[in-house]
Amino acid sequence: KASEVVLPLEVGTKVNCLWRDDKWHQVKVIERRPAVSEGAAKGELEYYVHYMEFNRRLDEWVKLSAMDLGSVVLCEEIQGTEAGGRTRNQKRKIDTEAEKHDEEHAEFDPASLREHEEFTKVKNVNRIEMGKFDVETWYFSPLPAEVTPCEKLL
Repeated sequence: KASEVVLPLEVGTKVNCLWRDDKWHQVKVIERRPAVSEGAAKGELEYYVHYMEFNRRLDEWVKLSAMDLGSVVLCEEIQGTEAGGRTRNQKRKIDTEAEKHDEEHAEFDPASLREHEEFTKVKNVNRIEMGKFDVETWYFSPLPAEVTPCEKLL
């Protein structure tokens, strides 16, 4: 199966990725960019992935070497089903319930909420160094384009 994989991986591709617990977890590729991490080769890409079984705050940028290319499910193969293998009616019901219970974003109408989620779905800074503290970020940070994307903000 790995011989069928075409690089770079497309957005929407599902693949197993090695996580902090040294176990493989299925991820979905959300975005890709030229690598900004230290020691990255010229032309190397990083992939922003969502771990399917975890909260979005654990999404992160990973190198291709952290992925098991033998487990790739191409995005064309995914398109025939709704997210998570649900029927359209089940997905609509879940989406409607999520909209009702999302108190954090209560001021957004559904269209604005989708636009907000699209804009903020990718963390643009992974770590922030403040004095002797090195802090891992959880979400998108509205920082100027001059300082993003970067691995660590000093």
